[in-house]
Amino acid sequence: MPDRTPPQTPRDALAVETIHLREALELDAEWERLEVRPLPAPGPQTDSELTAALNAFFVELELPELGLDWREEGWHELHHEEAVRLLTYLLSQTMAYDMPKREHPEAREGALSFLSLFGPDSRVLTNSTLYTVLLPDGSPPTSGLCYSSGASLTSATFEGGVVAVGAGRMGLLWFTDED
Repeated sequence: MPDRTPPQTPRDALAVETIHLREALELDAEWERLEVRPLPAPGPQTDSELTAALNAFFVELELPELGLDWREEGWHELHHEEAVRLLTYLLSQTMAYDMPKREHPEAREGALSFLSLFGPDSRVLTNSTLYTVLLPDGSPPTSGLCYSSGASLTSATFEGGVVAVGAGRMGLLWFTDED
């Protein structure tokens, strides 16, 4: 009997890939959120198109829109190493009490896995300056953390993460915490 299963669409394949990554990272559904969606081709080319794409993505995720310009809302574009450093920290430590959640190498691998979904030419944004105070390996400084955040996406006391855009996709890996 022939297989009558319809072929998987790119959106279906992306959904499966996202589920596998969510499971591999063992995300806490209450405090950690991973979402990835396909973008219409060719994807945002200008900052205004990027803002529009971010706003549409956030509305789909039931998060607040950014307004007219992501930069004016306190968001920052990260270099790849900065994004890895930030995500390594957020995957390995809680924000409120800096308690360990995952082993550091495992957290770094998770950060790299998430970013690999968007290709080497991706753009990565965050609303937090946390990446500026972390040590190169993603560890917190011994003097403690002091950072600020731009436009909040949640009502949590502590939040941070990244939004990545590339390879025809947009994704969010976001963390919240309370004290």
